[in-house]
Amino acid sequence: TGTPKGVMNEHLGVVNRLLWARDAYQVNSQDRVLQKTPFGFDVSVWEFFLPLLAGAELVMARPGGHQDP
Repeated sequence: TGTPKGVMNEHLGVVNRLLWARDAYQVNSQDRVLQKTPFGFDVSVWEFFLPLLAGAELVMARPGGHQDP
């Protein structure tokens, strides 16, 4: 969309969201979570940090690897 934008966010807000997601989706150390969103997008924060917070395995997709063949 042009010029990169950003917003300041407190650590507590991010942690609160991650703890909610861990409990809502019941992510635990027996799970694997696919990291498919490019890290430049805000959604990638949840995909990246949620499994690490829950002790789950983080699986990194190859570029385009999440799409149907």
